[in-house]
Amino acid sequence: TLGDDSRDLLQAALAQDPGLQKGVWLLGIDAAQRGDDATAVEYWQRLLELLGPDSEVAPAVREQISLARTRLGETAEAASVEASAWAGIEVTVGLSDTAAAALPAPLPDAAVLFVIARSEGQLAGPPLGVVRVDQPRFPLELTIDDDNAMIPQRRLSDQPGLRIVARLSLSGQPGASAGDWESEAVDLATDSPEMVTLSLIRPVD
Repeated sequence: TLGDDSRDLLQAALAQDPGLQKGVWLLGIDAAQRGDDATAVEYWQRLLELLGPDSEVAPAVREQISLARTRLGETAEAASVEASAWAGIEVTVGLSDTAAAALPAPLPDAAVLFVIARSEGQLAGPPLGVVRVDQPRFPLELTIDDDNAMIPQRRLSDQPGLRIVARLSLSGQPGASAGDWESEAVDLATDSPEMVTLSLIRPVD
């Protein structure tokens, strides 16, 4: 298993780059080796989303998920019901007139949209969850839910409220930098049925 320091470093790296596939895989292995199969499954399900349906690695990841669920005494049906208990928050992201006029068309191939969830009222710091959209085309709709949690033990659904914000990185870098565009943040109750509408309105200084 990983040592505490190594585990913390990997989790910090994922907070900076949610698409770090090797980090997600290693944290899943670490959880399984510690006997925490539920957390291992959450990491590996997240890895499947990053890999995509045509990945040659995906079958091996699915096998590990199946073995972990067997150890947990779960059926696939039970796991599916548990995963769907909270439907998440639907988000629409668009461009303001200012952003549409200022941004290059088409966007650079490296462009990435990050939709970030933090605790309600939290202005900065590591996010609770992130959805990454490569080469976004606006407007777009997505859902952010517990599968997008940065740390599986800190589920978004456990928070009474969330703050949702969108940031477009033209370089694809996860850290905010000059040239990025961001939206206003929206606070809402986690169990709210309302769709969140975000508009990229201002460049990051």
